[in-house]
Amino acid sequence: MGRLAWLVSQTAIKLVPPRFVGRSEAPPPVVARGGMDVAAWERELDAMDIAAPLPAAITPLIGGEAFFTEFVQAIQDARESISIRLFIFDNDDYAIGIADLLKRRSREVRVRVLIDSLGTLGASQGEPPAAESARRPLSVARYLRVGSEVEVREVPDPLLVSDHTKTIIVDGRQAYLGGMNIGHEYRYEWHDMMVALDGPLVGRLRRDFDRAWAHAGPGGDFAYLASLGPKEASGGGREPGHVDVRPIYTRPFDPQLLRAQLAAMRRAERAIWVEQPYVSDDTLIRALIDARARGVDVRLIVPSSGDSRFMNSANLLAASARVRNGVRVYVYPGMTHVKAALYDGWACLGSANFDKLSLRINQETNVATSDPVFVGRLRRELFEADFARSRELVEPPSAGWGTYVSAYVAGQL
Repeated sequence: MGRLAWLVSQTAIKLVPPRFVGRSEAPPPVVARGGMDVAAWERELDAMDIAAPLPAAITPLIGGEAFFTEFVQAIQDARESISIRLFIFDNDDYAIGIADLLKRRSREVRVRVLIDSLGTLGASQGEPPAAESARRPLSVARYLRVGSEVEVREVPDPLLVSDHTKTIIVDGRQAYLGGMNIGHEYRYEWHDMMVALDGPLVGRLRRDFDRAWAHAGPGGDFAYLASLGPKEASGGGREPGHVDVRPIYTRPFDPQLLRAQLAAMRRAERAIWVEQPYVSDDTLIRALIDARARGVDVRLIVPSSGDSRFMNSANLLAASARVRNGVRVYVYPGMTHVKAALYDGWACLGSANFDKLSLRINQETNVATSDPVFVGRLRRELFEADFARSRELVEPPSAGWGTYVSAYVAGQL
């Protein structure tokens, strides 16, 4: 009942059509500033009751080649356990190859796969190429179980409250987190990213997985409540190369990611750079426009061809408002599924989109850090590289009435 009440309340908030009118005056020039005090910002996050940071080594893995090459090797090298939590485990040729590898490894190590039932069902409805149609199973969950020791649980979506988190934990000591599911498009077609993590933070992600696993089991809410218990130690201490990395969540009644990123937009002094596939939350759109009006360098990268007609319309309408208000909008050639942002010297990335579901409803997990080395790498290897390969909009794109209708529907997603 609690989740239903939260869903209804957040849906009611978003029923009012967004008004992307921006400001009547011309935006001021971008002002060269030093950026916000990240130490003070981290203390502000603590005061906001955002999850505390933990030590970890964090490495960006940008693109399917970078992530899946390392992921497959990690599966092959696992000695104790593999725990996979995804929104989508597809049934295409590449995903079934990963499934076969997990089935083989399940004879030697414990393999658990937790998938969102609605997300995976929706992904599997696409028309397969004729060459693979005979091999494409109707149910990935059943395929993983048959002839193996793989344990599979599916998160039910009776209220369309999805588990949109993407975390993979190997041997309880190594983790991957970000925007990628398992499927052909993530490996070969879409632009996306994950981060590799090791250190005490992985213990926190393992505890998150165990709680989600318990909740999806036969005990349901009772098993979840029993799993809360006292917080166990995350394990391990700070080692050379570890920096403070903060997990940030969206959970029912606790939209940490929305609160944290709105506060970051209001505090940023120098630059806000965002890359997102789905941008429909008008609260964040207004905050970006307000930041630009303060002289902040605000830039956004969106896909030229997304996978949702409704979200494409929302992106178009929001892009028009931002360009009119001085925000620099870049259109990535193809589909970018990256969900990352830089607020001066603070980086935040993970599974959450800039839409109602990710910021208010779903289960989401991001990580954030003020480490200057990681922030610098993300600035160079992701944002500057993607600005260079994208097309900047110099005029607000035109939008007809159909775009407004589709954008309104996207605002409910």
